[in-house]
Amino acid sequence: MRQLGVQVIETPGKDYVSDMGYAVQTLKLGVFLAIAADLPLVRGEMIDAVVERYERCGKPALTVAVPLEIKAKLGMCIEYSFKAEDKDVVPVGINVIDGRKRYGDEWLDQDIYLMNIEELAVNINTLSELQLAERLLSQNRVL
Repeated sequence: MRQLGVQVIETPGKDYVSDMGYAVQTLKLGVFLAIAADLPLVRGEMIDAVVERYERCGKPALTVAVPLEIKAKLGMCIEYSFKAEDKDVVPVGINVIDGRKRYGDEWLDQDIYLMNIEELAVNINTLSELQLAERLLSQNRVL
C-alpha cells in the first residue's frame, strides 16, 4: 500500500470507538469524516448533507443514523441500536469527528443526524445483504 501513497494503521482491534481513537491519535487528525467501507449505496449528496450538518451542529462529533424500522423493513441485520429523537435508530458507519478533541476511548459530545434514507441502511456483511444492494441497484431505486 505504501507504493500507492496510502498509510495503513493497524489498530488493537478492541472495538470501533477504541480503534477510531487509536487511529486519530496515531495520525494526529483534526476534523475528519470516517465512513465504513461496506456502504456501497452512499452518494455524494448524502456526504455533502452530513458535512453541512456537522458544520452547523457546533459539537465535536456527529454520528449518522437511520431509523431501525428502515433496516428491519429491508431485512438488514441489526447489531446495535439506540434512542434518538424518541426513535430506535441504528448508526450507519458515517461519523465526523474533531480529532483535536478526541481522547482515548471516551465518547465525545455528539449530534445524531437521523437520515430517513434506505440506501444508508444498506451495509454489506452477508451474501443476502449483497443481493439486496444488487436488487436495489437493478431496480434503479438508487443512483
